[in-house]
Amino acid sequence: MLKRIFLTLWGLTLLFALGIGMPRAEEKVTGEEAEKVRGFIESYVKKDSALKGGFLIYDGKENKALNLKYDYVHKGVGKTESGEYFACVDFSDINKNTYDVDVYVSKKGEEWDITKLVIHKVNGKDRLKK
Repeated sequence: MLKRIFLTLWGLTLLFALGIGMPRAEEKVTGEEAEKVRGFIESYVKKDSALKGGFLIYDGKENKALNLKYDYVHKGVGKTESGEYFACVDFSDINKNTYDVDVYVSKKGEEWDITKLVIHKVNGKDRLKK
């Protein structure tokens, strides 16, 4: 079990590192397509949280693992130039800090997959702007 958690955190660290500076949406996604993206992300976050006792993500900027509580998926969905979709998801921690995590997904055939997680804001402060 610990090995699985370690590997998950390591993988999320890599995803976080790769996600910094990634291009934001080239286009907004609406309608049924946006609903499917939000639905997949919400389902993923809820299942992952139930399995692990919270949504675990590594914060490379603060060099620590976070155990977050899911709040909601934002209504807006974007699509990058490379074809990835993303939506912002709000979380909080035990200390009442708020986190806005950009969850990127891609679709291959009928299957959706999480491609990266990026901590976008902490307590409303944008972490991606330089």
